[in-house]
Amino acid sequence: MSRVATIAHTCIGVSDLGRAMSFYQDGLGLTVRGRTEMPNGTVLVLLGCPSGDEVIELYWTPGLTSPVGAGGPAAVPSPGAGHRHVAFWVDDVRKTVAELQTLGWAVTRRPPEPGQPGSLIAFVKDPDGADIELMQR
Repeated sequence: MSRVATIAHTCIGVSDLGRAMSFYQDGLGLTVRGRTEMPNGTVLVLLGCPSGDEVIELYWTPGLTSPVGAGGPAAVPSPGAGHRHVAFWVDDVRKTVAELQTLGWAVTRRPPEPGQPGSLIAFVKDPDGADIELMQR
């Protein structure tokens, strides 16, 4: 029986590729590793961490809609079953959260304050409401 060697990537559907690229590139610091434009207008963008590991693929196709309504990305409920979130290691979770807030992105769970119990993690929402976990190394 063959076994999985490693995860190649995860794919996230986005309703606005430019806005998503701003979040993942400017907000999280990922870099473009490849881009494919299909004859039907679909665009796939493979993004990687500065270490060079490819981690996510953004999928945009004409007519793809977002679950984000008037409440913005933070109002999109987390799924109960199925895919829950994508997690990234960061060097400083508090600094990363502060930078994302400065850029206007929705923070849904902050890391604990110094001296408080709990893991150094935070959750943010991407522009379409996908849950993104930030974990401090």
